[in-house]
Amino acid sequence: MQIKLIKGSYEYKEQIIEMLKEWKEYNDTHEVNRSPWAIFKNSYDDFDYYLSNLETSEPKNGLVPE
Repeated sequence: MQIKLIKGSYEYKEQIIEMLKEWKEYNDTHEVNRSPWAIFKNSYDDFDYYLSNLETSEPKNGLVPE
């Protein structure tokens, strides 16, 4: 299996929102670590704002970007 990191976009809007809803529901009903905080800090209700305000960083020393 090959995994590829991709930047969020409208092409994946439905999948992103579904993932966020499922993850939030799980976090709300279980004692879990709340990370990654960065993907939950903004509401996906305004998807343009959500996408444009995701925190990103450049990869360091062969590591994947955050």
